[in-house]
This record gives sequence, structure tokens and C-alpha cells, in this order.
Amino acid sequence: MSQPEFKIIKPGSEESRRLIEQCNLNDIHCSLDYLMLFSKYLSMEAIYAFYGDENNYILVPFLKKILTIREAGEKYFDLISPWYYGGPICHTDSRNIATEIFGRWHEEFNSYCLENSIVSEFQRLNPVIENHLLYQDDVSLFFNREIVCVDLKKSLEQINQEYAYKVRKNNKASKAN
Repeated sequence: MSQPEFKIIKPGSEESRRLIEQCNLNDIHCSLDYLMLFSKYLSMEAIYAFYGDENNYILVPFLKKILTIREAGEKYFDLISPWYYGGPICHTDSRNIATEIFGRWHEEFNSYCLENSIVSEFQRLNPVIENHLLYQDDVSLFFNREIVCVDLKKSLEQINQEYAYKVRKNNKASKAN
């Protein structure tokens, strides 16, 4: 087993694709293609922040944005998750190992940010893969909104009946064709 390390991985390499595919806590929002799509659309650099070894690791996708405020010629950066959802994905044997590695990832990541003029990080954590559970002890984590899921296996009539009356009767879209 090799020594755990923190590193920034540029998307597009064989290494990045392999690491993403091996993650057991994962979904489309962290995929290489998804990250590259929004990197091009938003004109931001795509990166993955990695911590661990070949057996157990945390991988976090980010879009790196140059901030327009510049002081004395310095450049500052902001890191955001890809659109909709982001946050950590991992390749570990258990949630406990993931939590332990994430704590070390967070320490290394903070050092990286300080050394590289990164002044903020914003992530929309994914309720489907429950990666918010890795942030249980983080006081900066806050609840923002409810996520609504609709079972598309039901008939349109059943789905319609589950909405509140005022939503069902809103015909604005129908009127606008």
C-alpha cells in the first residue's frame, strides 16, 4: 500500500477516468464528461481534488473560476461544484473509512487553497449519494432547500393528483402553448 497523498488531477487523463469509474459513491454529476461540459460552457477550468492511495480515496470535482477582484496584481480563485450537484465521491471499503479519509482530505485541501489563492468553495451536495454525510462535523454546512422527487413510473394522472391544487390548476404553460 502506498502513502496517501493530496493532488490536483486534471480531467482527461486515463488516471482521472479510472479513478472516477472506481468510485462506489458516485453519480453522473461527478463524471468526467459532465464536468467537461460545464467547464466549456462556463469557461472555467475543471479539476478534481484527490486524497488517498490506490485502495481508498476521496475525489472532488470542481470548476475553478478566476475572480474579477484583483489586488496589487494578485489573482484569486473561487471553486464551485458542477451545476446541480457535486461534492465528494469515494472509493473505499466503508463509510467509516470514507469519513476518516475525508477529514484528512479536508485538511490537505485547505492548505492547497491557502497556497493557491483560492478564497472560497461552494458545493451543492448530492442527496442521492448522500455525500453530505461526510460533512457532519462541518459548521459551515447548512440546509438550503427540499429536493422533490417524482416517480415517473406512475401514470400522468397519478402524478398530477399528487401536486397541490394550485399547482395542478396553474395553466400558464398551456395558455402560452
